[in-house]
Amino acid sequence: MASSQTPLLCVALLLGCIFRGLPIYYKQTEWIGKRPEIVTPITSHYRTKECIGLVQQGVSPYDGSLCHTPPLFIAFLHTLDSFNEIHSDQVKAILLITLDLVASVFLYFFVCQEQLRRSRVSQPKKSTSAPDVVDNSSIPLLVAGFYLLNPMSVMTCIALSSSVVHNAAVIMGLYFGSKGRIIMATFWIALATYSSLYPVLLIFPVASYACEEQRFGSVSVFMSFMGWISLFMMASYYFEENWQWTRNLYETIILVHDLYPNIGLWWYLFTEMFENFNMFFLSLMHLEILILVAPTVQKFRKDPGAMIVVLLGIIAMFKTYPSISDFGLYLTFLFSETRLITYFQYGFLICCVFAATAVLFPIFWYTWMFNAGGNSNFFYAITLVYASAQIILLSDYIHAYSLHEYVTLKGFPKTTLSLDS
Repeated sequence: MASSQTPLLCVALLLGCIFRGLPIYYKQTEWIGKRPEIVTPITSHYRTKECIGLVQQGVSPYDGSLCHTPPLFIAFLHTLDSFNEIHSDQVKAILLITLDLVASVFLYFFVCQEQLRRSRVSQPKKSTSAPDVVDNSSIPLLVAGFYLLNPMSVMTCIALSSSVVHNAAVIMGLYFGSKGRIIMATFWIALATYSSLYPVLLIFPVASYACEEQRFGSVSVFMSFMGWISLFMMASYYFEENWQWTRNLYETIILVHDLYPNIGLWWYLFTEMFENFNMFFLSLMHLEILILVAPTVQKFRKDPGAMIVVLLGIIAMFKTYPSISDFGLYLTFLFSETRLITYFQYGFLICCVFAATAVLFPIFWYTWMFNAGGNSNFFYAITLVYASAQIILLSDYIHAYSLHEYVTLKGFPKTTLSLDS
């Protein structure tokens, strides 16, 4: 860490702590933690509290359809409650705030490491006529500050959502992956996968980092990942003594059993659809993710940093239970790609659409749920607009990356290229 950036990072950490801590102190979790944009049935703090309450009564939380929290998380939180039942929410808030702050520091060092890797890899190839668009020295600080202070990350933490744990595990896993520490990297990616399945896709950039280091092969990475996942599964079985929890968690994620509204594309479709067609469209939509992953891994196999951005974008778009936390994490990693800023074509349009959806999401939710002036079509309509903006953003990023790659390899001045070519 550059000594000149240390005070600024400390200021960002302090502000991040204040922005998270004050609303929690003033009991804002009660309404923020129930917003469909911020929490989902998988990550809800209130559902987790219900699960812990059932455990305290000697009832398995997985006997019904309410609990979608992994057993190891429930066991940990139940242990916290047993020590300090009165202030359990405050203790959980302190832990989540601390975890968010620690994740931002790991993110800072990940961006530093990624810059070193890219400079090392591109040094022999880079033409003297390739354009230097931005000064990279302040990018790690800007990315860490963005993660700490952007409203999506802040509100997720205020809601005491388990997405904070998921995001921290992803960031730490990618950091250790970029350092070539495969055991630690696969541990954190496996933990994120254990809680929500989709981070399994991030094992591909970790394997790409390992191949670059030439100390481990892809097979070693996948074996280590499977070992950690097996350990988490067996530990969960030890606590529950059955596999019912896998139906409540993984089957719900895959088959979309819980149709509580969120900002994703799935809930409305399967609410309105005849049950006879459910399996067909489930297969089709899950297949779409797999179809997108294969060419992504192939195209970006030599640039795991770019692969991470695209995979996080795919997860944020096609996850069955997404929240603004997923988009915030994706946007944070995208924010590190400042070298591509001048190659984006639709930046202004995308910003306007996201600003409009940020305003209209709560308005349409209120109109549907409280004002009786609309129905689910209102809320789902803005969800489609939000998804369209994400698609345009990801497409624009891939186009900008490809154009930058062409310019860098060919050594042509950027001004001689047509963006339409």
